[in-house]
Amino acid sequence: CYLADALTSCAGYYTRLRNHLDEMAEQRAHVLEFHTEVISIIRAMMLKCFIIEKQPPQVMKRDTRFSAAVRIIAGERWGFAIKQPVIKVVLINAEQAQSVLRVLNHSILEDPKIQPCGEVLNGDKVMEYSSQTKTVHFQFKGLVLKKLHRAADRRAAELVTEEKFGVYFQCMVNLPYKSSYPPHAFSDSHVTLHACSLPVTVTVHGSQSPAAEATIFWDNSFAPRNRESFAHPGAHSWGELKTRISDCFMKNTNRWLNDEALTYLGMKVLNTETTEDLDKKLVSWQAFAKDTLKKPDRNFTFWEWLYSAIDLIKKHFLPMWKDNLIEGFISKARTEALLRAPTTEPHTFLLRFPDSTQGMISISYKQPDDTVKHFIYSAKDLNKCDLAQRILDPTVFKFLYPHHPKEIKFQKYYKASKEEVPGYEKDLIKAHVPNPLEQMGAIDLEHLISDSGTDPHDSDTGLMDFISYL
Repeated sequence: CYLADALTSCAGYYTRLRNHLDEMAEQRAHVLEFHTEVISIIRAMMLKCFIIEKQPPQVMKRDTRFSAAVRIIAGERWGFAIKQPVIKVVLINAEQAQSVLRVLNHSILEDPKIQPCGEVLNGDKVMEYSSQTKTVHFQFKGLVLKKLHRAADRRAAELVTEEKFGVYFQCMVNLPYKSSYPPHAFSDSHVTLHACSLPVTVTVHGSQSPAAEATIFWDNSFAPRNRESFAHPGAHSWGELKTRISDCFMKNTNRWLNDEALTYLGMKVLNTETTEDLDKKLVSWQAFAKDTLKKPDRNFTFWEWLYSAIDLIKKHFLPMWKDNLIEGFISKARTEALLRAPTTEPHTFLLRFPDSTQGMISISYKQPDDTVKHFIYSAKDLNKCDLAQRILDPTVFKFLYPHHPKEIKFQKYYKASKEEVPGYEKDLIKAHVPNPLEQMGAIDLEHLISDSGTDPHDSDTGLMDFISYL
């Protein structure tokens, strides 16, 4: 990159200048001040040249392997290709990370008053030099976080997934002095190179991942460049947040959210029924990741709902999502309005994420009597029979809203049957949506509704009530 090339050129220039000054040792009194300035510049450059080339995962699990890489730009100019230093890796807390970033030549590992809060296995490594690329780097492929000491004074209301740490890399290198010109009192003979990763959170089991991801998402989205490192960003406007959410979907699912979906999400997180000045309204961290959704009351947060949708997309129907076959974030009322419109043919369906539950997808379709029925599918259901099969097999689903024949849109996602084994019969598993009136009769259906206390036309219908395998 241009920055690395520029630093390498500067390093070569200052190294040659230092050598010339060393040759003038007999005129020390005349060049001492200039020499001091040159060495100070070299030290500052070396500190800036020590960078994290590959960041460790920002959500890491204890006792689980992770990788990282650091690099010394212009390292061959400093002579590190011959004298290869050893780098050490530890975990530090937010307060220690702030101390590192404020004081350039401060070594945490050499300060007896400071103890790292986490032990990282396989964290000692000798620097590697590539003669082909002329780069000096450290590749860590088997780092494991073993011990972790959390802050004793952490606020009781703060979850462990909100506590931020940093992965700290440090190595000690000597300035390349000639023996004829030893360093003077103002200039030390060595430099402590160190770098701290982006904020990371540490989990113990998988159930903590959504909350930990929320902490990292919020920090990465709203950390201003000149803020105090690891400080917690405050409330932000929905206009800012919606852009970050759309970017998050693009990064994870290769598709941005449209304006209608973002407006719907904004009304959800802000608990409002109007779109007036929606982008200017502030969304707090509390509302984003800690308070459960309102209207109607839910037992999960706004972020948990989003996170579960992303997870479902990535694991079960990513290609269909990327091809814009799934509407996704749209309200139930809006869905029914679109399907009940006179221009919408019967048996037209639409796919969305219901807000009554997390980690599910709903198929809403228009019946011949102009009513709308909803079916919900969980990840467990989709493991048994994938979404394409659940759309293509039943005859009641014919057109993807507004008027696309389902075979044209979904046939390429239909999984081919396994090859037959000679001498054995092959079973057939097929998704089927029967007509409840034909199966039970009108009286039985009314009995079902009265027993459940729920009208199938007004709520998402449980999948297993209407899906059978033949």
